[in-house]
Amino acid sequence: MLIHDYTTSLEQKMQQTSPVKRFTTNETHLNTDKIKAEQQLLKLLQQYRHTTGWIVLVDPVVKPNKTFWQAADLPTNRILVIYQQQIKNIKNILSQAICNSSCKVVINCAPLQEHDLTNLTEFALTQQTQFYSFQQDFYAAH
Repeated sequence: MLIHDYTTSLEQKMQQTSPVKRFTTNETHLNTDKIKAEQQLLKLLQQYRHTTGWIVLVDPVVKPNKTFWQAADLPTNRILVIYQQQIKNIKNILSQAICNSSCKVVINCAPLQEHDLTNLTEFALTQQTQFYSFQQDFYAAH
């Protein structure tokens, strides 16, 4: 009984004083998902780095790091990021971006209904705009 109490208090003391962040299984899983999402986004942006025109990134999963993106040779001067707090109507934002002739790529990370995703994908095809939605893996309209 005494050993158990000592071990428990020692573990608690280590958790309080240790500089090492301990992750729960859920935290580790979320961090891994975030890293994967960032890697997928980076690959997609690199694919279009030589495209003339704007790349619009809507409600990104991760906050873009301008220094890192510049080091990755991304055209940060042609990437427009729209954050969730700036969005009143996601469908309108995406439709406006898709139909804008100076916008060549639209990448959406905000949740959409399946029928809205289908409609926007079809609209992007008619406008000759590359449209990606980051919700259930990557979905692309070319």
